[in-house]
Amino acid sequence: MTFSRALFSPHVGTTFNVHLSSEHALSLQLQEVRQPNTMPPGYEVFSLIFHGVSAQPLPQGTYALQHAELAEQAIFLVPVGKRDHGFEYQACFNIVI
Repeated sequence: MTFSRALFSPHVGTTFNVHLSSEHALSLQLQEVRQPNTMPPGYEVFSLIFHGVSAQPLPQGTYALQHAELAEQAIFLVPVGKRDHGFEYQACFNIVI
């Protein structure tokens, strides 16, 4: 699977699941696909912003994200903020095109 803004953009507002153990999973909603105002030539640069409802943030790390319409994907997530009902996570991509 090739990561791109075009791959994720149609799925803003949908749920990605992170299975943390056989008994525990966390649902993350894709809130936004961000891109910078300028991009270096030859690169596609974007980030994914997720929101998850939980009492504790996921530690920074690589997680297998599952989605109903996409193949399972290993994505590096970083907790970037606490919200009223959970935490916000960001995944950044700098892809040579």
